[in-house]
Amino acid sequence: MMNRIASELTGWNMAEAAARPLSEVLSLTSGTSSGRQIASMIDRNGALHRIASTKAPILDGSGTQIGTIIVFQDVTIREEMERELQRTQKLESLGILAGGIAHDFNNILTGILGHVSLAKAEMSREQKAFTYLVEAESSIATARGLTRQLLTFARGGTPQKRAQSIRNLLEDSARLVMSGSPIRLRLDVPGDLRLLEVDEGQLGQAIQNLVINARQSMKSSGTICISAANIDVSSEGMKIVGQSCMKRGNILAPGKYVEICVSDEGCGIPPEVIPQLFDPFFTTKQTGHGLGLSTVFSIIDQHGGHITVDSTPGAGSIFRVYLPATDFQMDDLEERPPVKRGDGGKILIMDDEKAILSVMHGILRHLGYQCVCVPDGSEAIAEFQKAVSGGAPFQLAILDLTIRGGMGGLETAEKLHELEPGLRIMVASGYSNDPVMADHAAYGFCHALSKPFTLSDVEKALSCIFGNDPSRKAA
Repeated sequence: MMNRIASELTGWNMAEAAARPLSEVLSLTSGTSSGRQIASMIDRNGALHRIASTKAPILDGSGTQIGTIIVFQDVTIREEMERELQRTQKLESLGILAGGIAHDFNNILTGILGHVSLAKAEMSREQKAFTYLVEAESSIATARGLTRQLLTFARGGTPQKRAQSIRNLLEDSARLVMSGSPIRLRLDVPGDLRLLEVDEGQLGQAIQNLVINARQSMKSSGTICISAANIDVSSEGMKIVGQSCMKRGNILAPGKYVEICVSDEGCGIPPEVIPQLFDPFFTTKQTGHGLGLSTVFSIIDQHGGHITVDSTPGAGSIFRVYLPATDFQMDDLEERPPVKRGDGGKILIMDDEKAILSVMHGILRHLGYQCVCVPDGSEAIAEFQKAVSGGAPFQLAILDLTIRGGMGGLETAEKLHELEPGLRIMVASGYSNDPVMADHAAYGFCHALSKPFTLSDVEKALSCIFGNDPSRKAA
């Protein structure tokens, strides 16, 4: 005999199961045959379940076994939850490791990239060495992108969004990963494509990962196409093409969007694989790590977007990304004129890396500023008080967000604002995905500078801070 739950789980009712072999009714594909076991079971309809079961003999009054009682429980969902918890814990551990590595690596790159850009500024473009420095700067910029990928691979990260055109970003990202490949790359991006408010580094990484995925699905020929288009969604919403793996479902909310399509002529994706496609560590490749598409998912989700997959085995795949457009126009993005050099503003710099203090000192002196360098928050406060008492206060403080063994940028900024509420403070960090960097104004900073940076990056930051400030005094 069997109860209702056992009948539902096995697919056999009691009348059908009577007189049949136990191995037919309770079809186990793995696990032990005695005692408590965790095993796989195939029900009558062919569905696979994970069950936990215990067997015990049924004895008559004389102690003779006259049957067996089997108690079993479906643990499929529980095991899935345990696996998901393990994946989450792996990601969290990887995030801690990646954050530390990226921070240290970005500090090293800052010293290199900053001095290279400073050396370029000190020499003529006609000199042969200038070309070498340009190439070096380009290679370091690629390394900078890798550290951002490392952070996003491991834990996602709050994007540092700004309104921008993505036409060049799409082309540059795709050509970077297609370099040296015999596969053709076709780009179809209209000139009137709407602006997006995105983190350039993160979106570029998402596009690269999609193109890498497309490239790996193909052999040595064929075409990968990247296209983009403006999409308007009416008040009724719009059902989107392809299978969605986003929690928001298959309907786009009303609004203006940009659709980005990455299509290939590769092997395609089996339908049963698509629901798992964006899961962390899921991969169908022998050498894959299972983080490429999960990173894409994380980035698109963080940008309030949507991604779908449309694939036919043997006929290629199309990944469609939908991102909400911004109301900004190209005229709104005109850069401020650079700050006039040589006006001698006084700036306080705090960083615990000597190489970064050296490069910041060189860059700011080159731009015509006076600067005082300190290694931690305590000395920053002491120098600030000293400058105020001497009648020569600082116009700006640039604070590293994280100081090993000392007062970091956030706490230092709070104390400086207690002393001078109107002081401008810019935060700098190698943790480019830190929430403070993404929303610096909410933490009392006037600007954020991501490491590694160039002379041009510093100059643009100072332009944003001082460019339209008529009250700023020249020394």
